[in-house]
Amino acid sequence: MIINREYFSRIKKKSFIIMTIIGPLLLAALFIVPIWLQKIAGEDSKLIAVIDQQNMFNSSALNHNANSKTDSIFTLMDLSRQVLPFDEKYSEDSVAGIFEALNYFIAKIDDFEVFFNPEKVTGVLDQLKIKVLDTYSKNIPADSLKKLFSEQYIEAYDIIAENCIKRDKFFVNMIPDSRFYKFVFLRDVNKDTLLAELKTGESKYDAVLEIPETFYNKNFSGVQMYSKDEIHTGLQNYVRLSMEKEVERMILISEKVDIEVLNKARKNFTVGFSVMQDDGFSESQAELKQMIGFIAGFLIYIFIFMYGVQVMRGVIEEKTSRIVEIIVSSVKPYQLMMGKIVGIAMVGLTQFLLWVLLTFAIISGLKSYLSEPAVISDQQIAQQEQLMNTPGVNGVNMDQSMQMPTAEQSILDQIESLSDIVFGYVILLFIFFFVFGYLLYASLFAAVGSAVDAETDTQQFMMPITIPIILSIISIPVIVQNPDGPVAFWLSIIPFTSPIAMMARIPYEIPVSEIILSMSLLLITFLFVAWLSARIYRTGILMYGKKVSYKELWKWLKYKG
Repeated sequence: MIINREYFSRIKKKSFIIMTIIGPLLLAALFIVPIWLQKIAGEDSKLIAVIDQQNMFNSSALNHNANSKTDSIFTLMDLSRQVLPFDEKYSEDSVAGIFEALNYFIAKIDDFEVFFNPEKVTGVLDQLKIKVLDTYSKNIPADSLKKLFSEQYIEAYDIIAENCIKRDKFFVNMIPDSRFYKFVFLRDVNKDTLLAELKTGESKYDAVLEIPETFYNKNFSGVQMYSKDEIHTGLQNYVRLSMEKEVERMILISEKVDIEVLNKARKNFTVGFSVMQDDGFSESQAELKQMIGFIAGFLIYIFIFMYGVQVMRGVIEEKTSRIVEIIVSSVKPYQLMMGKIVGIAMVGLTQFLLWVLLTFAIISGLKSYLSEPAVISDQQIAQQEQLMNTPGVNGVNMDQSMQMPTAEQSILDQIESLSDIVFGYVILLFIFFFVFGYLLYASLFAAVGSAVDAETDTQQFMMPITIPIILSIISIPVIVQNPDGPVAFWLSIIPFTSPIAMMARIPYEIPVSEIILSMSLLLITFLFVAWLSARIYRTGILMYGKKVSYKELWKWLKYKG
């Protein structure tokens, strides 16, 4: 009866229903919002006017067609990737037709061979076609095909940029545009006029960068940026690093150092990280496991505090209203305490299970929506062909065309990675550590609630209880960085910190023996603490008007009967 009363009275509250709905939305937002924010951030770029007195940093002025030719090739390649067929639309002839069209459009770009080696580009595209056809033959789902195609195209971009460009004809801005910053190099302008417009808000520019005529002769100093608003560190670092790179190039040229050799020595490379599995090797998912450890530990932290405090407040409320005197005439104090604890535990468990179901429903729906291939109409294809056949066409900035995968694909990649982790195993262990971690602390909270007459009197007893919880939550960064280290091990074994610490370690597939040891110690400690708390509870709930100390609690523990 006590369990039923505690359970149903709480799940019918509006606050429970609202939090049950909002919780999964917040968890799903953890995957979507960062990528969405990154996407919209690039749409609001800063426009910066550059007054370069010696025209040292605007080397694209030497050949204004270079960037457009480069960007046109990468744009065409990106368009070919977007129209690759899926499911029943696929055939080798259809894929071959796409690559024939790609070669045809690239061949029609004016003065193509001035900037690139056509034979090398054609060879890269032929190799890319072979890889794409080979990927189709693997009979994998469409969303996985898209991911593999993105990786193959990025590899082709890199090969073309590294091996196919004629370096002596290719020029870019030495302070290059990016997703966030656009630089406009001005000639014959009055700096004072620009700054006056900037001050009054009439200028179309967000900032003005001045590179003085004496920059090269005076030890590369005197550069100044002006802005009406505060210049954030991202823009400061971007400008500084871009200029440092160009100054380095100038010095090397003056010292007769071969820039081509230096460029070959500077390789941008990536390192693949694989983990040994029973059936071979799989890609490392350390970042995802780290995130799961953070979320699982934080959820247990929130649940313990939220529902543990509910137990304490419920005990104090019943004690101050004297209704407990009537209740204990029908049930034993221990039964009353455990009924309250178990009832509220069932509320928390119900909410968590609903969160899991709703979160998976949201993520599955999102995955289904994002996995649908983009439909490109005949009109759009015709417009793209017309655009690419226009002489002197200005393609998108190379930085934008290389943004692979897209925001939607990034979300899909995260969802795919989530499915590779044994979630049933993680969820079952989460339920165990949540339930018994809560029961352990709820027993202590119930004992504290029974020992005082008002919530304001609980502070002296709450500190020893909350310290282990706080220690375990602030130790999560240390645990996920080294889940097999001594700190992580002992925090996950000690019962008062193990519910949170162990959940931060579990995604890393730690030894089963350590999990069993932690679970066993937590269970034994809960039984012992519940027995101690019951001895305090049976005396405290009928004790009024007396300031309780630790010495008094010790006496209650020794009472018999």
